[in-house]
Amino acid sequence: MLGGRKDKIRPGDVLGALTAEAGGHVFTREQVGKITVTDQSTYIADDRSLAREAVRKLSAGKVKGKTVKVRALENGLLDRAGALRLLPGQRYLTRESQNVLEPFLRHGVA
Repeated sequence: MLGGRKDKIRPGDVLGALTAEAGGHVFTREQVGKITVTDQSTYIADDRSLAREAVRKLSAGKVKGKTVKVRALENGLLDRAGALRLLPGQRYLTRESQNVLEPFLRHGVA
């Protein structure tokens, strides 16, 4: 999700947006995994089967009163050597993003 600490977003704000009754599927807090907020972005771990619905709900709704851009991370983020690789159109991967994403990817959550 595009938006992080600099936008005053906290994990509870994201959880509140996902568990709100408005906008379709209501997530329980047990269905939402770890929420990591960095300076510029937020990473939400959830079950892959619910990822599309989570993206739709967050994109259609608001987090902290603001519309946010959300996308699901693809399965193929790791290359054969196990290193993170860039997605098409992505120019670089910040060290902060790499450090945040690696634990998610190792456990097959993202």
